[in-house]
Amino acid sequence: MSFAEKIILVKAIKNEIISFPAFRYRKLRDLLAFCEDPRDVDVVLKAVTALCEVFTDIIPSYRIRELGDKTTPKDEENFGEDNKASAKKKPDV
Repeated sequence: MSFAEKIILVKAIKNEIISFPAFRYRKLRDLLAFCEDPRDVDVVLKAVTALCEVFTDIIPSYRIRELGDKTTPKDEENFGEDNKASAKKKPDV
């Protein structure tokens, strides 16, 4: 594969990941594979730059759980449903 083809492929993979990060996160392995090429240093630099762009785009949108936070995503989903169900129940008088 030529230098130009590799650069085009790196850019395409980067754009795929950024456009649909939840579904295309496995493409990160492809970018990492370009980082391991000892013959093309320029391709490695472009791949590392693409990885940096991907991470700076994706990471701010993910919530990192704090150490004291013991809720799980499943608990958070059910929290709203439990409140709705309890609100519909009428107390017996």
